Amino acid sequence: MNLISFATNRRSLLGCGLEYTNSNNKTSGAVIVSTVSLMLASAEVERVSLPTGLDIDSLGRLSQAVCSSHTVSTVVLDEPRDQNIIPTLAAALRSATSLRHFKVRNADLSFEMLEALKELGGPKSDIEISLVLCKKAEVPNAKLIKMLGEIHSLRKLHTKDTTHTNVAALREALMKGFPNLQSLALTGAKLGVAEGKVIGESVSKIACRLRTLDLSTNDLCDEGTGAILEGLLRTYSHFREKKGVLRKLDLSRNNMNESGMMKVSQLVKANPQLRQIKMTYNKMGKAGTEFAESLRCCVATLRELRLGSCGLDTREVAAICRSLAGSYVLSLLDLSGNKLSKPEDAMHAISHVLLAGTKSLENLDISYVDLDVYGSKELAQGLSMNSSLKTLRLCGNDYMCTKYLLEPKELNLQELCLKSCHICDASCEFVGGFVARSRCLRKLNMSFNVFHAEGAREICTGVAKSRSLKALILSANDLGDEGAECIAELIIRKNRSVDVLKIVNIKMGSRGEEAIADEVVKVVGTTKLKLIVVSERDYFGLPREFKKANELTKGSIVIRQRR
Repeated sequence: MNLISFATNRRSLLGCGLEYTNSNNKTSGAVIVSTVSLMLASAEVERVSLPTGLDIDSLGRLSQAVCSSHTVSTVVLDEPRDQNIIPTLAAALRSATSLRHFKVRNADLSFEMLEALKELGGPKSDIEISLVLCKKAEVPNAKLIKMLGEIHSLRKLHTKDTTHTNVAALREALMKGFPNLQSLALTGAKLGVAEGKVIGESVSKIACRLRTLDLSTNDLCDEGTGAILEGLLRTYSHFREKKGVLRKLDLSRNNMNESGMMKVSQLVKANPQLRQIKMTYNKMGKAGTEFAESLRCCVATLRELRLGSCGLDTREVAAICRSLAGSYVLSLLDLSGNKLSKPEDAMHAISHVLLAGTKSLENLDISYVDLDVYGSKELAQGLSMNSSLKTLRLCGNDYMCTKYLLEPKELNLQELCLKSCHICDASCEFVGGFVARSRCLRKLNMSFNVFHAEGAREICTGVAKSRSLKALILSANDLGDEGAECIAELIIRKNRSVDVLKIVNIKMGSRGEEAIADEVVKVVGTTKLKLIVVSERDYFGLPREFKKANELTKGSIVIRQRR
């Protein structure tokens, strides 16, 4: 057993651990303490996630039970509500013999908390500390930031959506502190060009050990990003091999253009061990060719590449795919939102990536790329030679050919998204056939298309034969009452595997609602269906038929409105 987790709103025994809850925290404390003590004594637990809703006394006894274990290596504290919790817990964990990692998530800074973490992660400590600051927190106090830098064993510092960050104080802390920091994330920290230049002056101090850099969702532009990356490259130039140790790089949503992306290409070349690169929603443009060349330096280790909505055209996409064609470890490729002038040539290059990644590529997103019939043929050839792909997203391609794409029998997809693809009744025959013969498909999204009741019957017929499908989304299609009756007959009545069904805004009337409600009541206890999501017909909530069905099923099958 490698995990014990305590949640606050549910109770379930998992294969790898225990999640416990009790709405009455006054009585749950003793139960949780006795439960975790028993689990720690009888099993080799490696990771414990502590509850934050308990009183300090119960949490103290719980931490003592953790310390007595000789196998627990990781302790996680999520959303501490009381500022005294962390000092109490840190004092107790100092005596833990096997503890190696202490992670605090969604915390708000305080002097007491940082002082306790400073003592726990001192120079002689073997415990690695990770700290994730809570959303909307303010980090303006220079003394607090200085104390952060004095935590000797702090390995990970992440902030997300902070309302204010004292960048000048952070620069000073980076210059003089953070002796072992390996992961820095300033996501959504409202950093602009000026802040980027300030950070660029000090980031060189941690460049030799920095493995994760996440500056996504800011407004650094070319100048701010360039200053930070130049600071890293300047440090690398003093190394013997002139190479960095970055593993993950995320600069998404920073309003960068071609000049900034050229600097990114230089950083990629200098870090041959990169495993994850995210550059979505930046204007890469023609710099994509230079970026493609830089990818050859890390193709042996790169596992995830996200280049969605980067302004790439066919030439740049083809160059990137040629660089990736030699990869045997790439598992995720996102090229969505790049409008291709010649989709046939781009899909031909992607097919080579599919061929090379026959044992590794699991996720492919080519949504909104203007895929046409000829491009569909080329992509189908790559799909027919790949058996590792699990998730395929083709949203927003109005002119693609469903027949070609779903024809390969080798496809072992677990998730297929065909949202907003202008799929008509005639194309639904191929979708239904694919669902019927697939042994792995777990989720199918067919929302926002143009098929009607006839197409719904084709899809539902395939779903009725499937033994693997768990979630079906048919929202925002003009199915009407006839389509709703098909759903009631072929999915709710004959369903073998689906447990979540979403049919929001399918334009059904009272006849369709009555058919679905009646069928739901009939199949209670004999179906795997658990949830049906519909849209409200008026401001008074669910229609009367659905309310009555909910009362009769007593929660075993829930019909609810879209949230």
